[in-house]
Amino acid sequence: MEIVIYILKNIVTPTVIMAFLGWLFIRSFKFGELHNKFLAAVGDISNLKADLKNLKSDIAELTKSTNVIRTYFVNDLGMNTNLFGAHSPLKLLPDGEKLLNKSGFVEIYKSNKELFLNKVRNQKPKTAADIDNATTKILFDMEDDPLLGSLKEVAFNAGVQILLLLKICALYLRDEAIKEFLKPKTQN
Repeated sequence: MEIVIYILKNIVTPTVIMAFLGWLFIRSFKFGELHNKFLAAVGDISNLKADLKNLKSDIAELTKSTNVIRTYFVNDLGMNTNLFGAHSPLKLLPDGEKLLNKSGFVEIYKSNKELFLNKVRNQKPKTAADIDNATTKILFDMEDDPLLGSLKEVAFNAGVQILLLLKICALYLRDEAIKEFLKPKTQN
């Protein structure tokens, strides 16, 4: 029995203790590795927050650029998709209405209504499509007319081409001319 106690005290116990300490040592390295992974994850999350903040402005910039590209794919005038609705006949969206109002063309038209209607009449339109084409042609031909001189400055300040602003005005003129020339016939 003495030999068993001696073996337990001098051989088994130190071996068990050493094994436990070895296991603990290995575990502490694993814990350190886990701790480093945790710190790296926290760093990644911090970087992700910064990236997300930048992403919002990047998306806004990308949307702007996409609209510019889409604008120039519509036609040679650079028909801004924020100004016009994508249906037929072409209609102004709120941004287009704002630009029309800012241009002062509504007042120019009202002050010179007969001049504009005579120019449309001279084109001999038969349909709304004819009136649409006529009003665009008329205003494009009047680009340098002193009557529309203020439109160039408005277009410049709005960052749009003069032909685009004239197209916006032509849509207004089209709608007014349709009211005049294609009035529904009343029954008597």
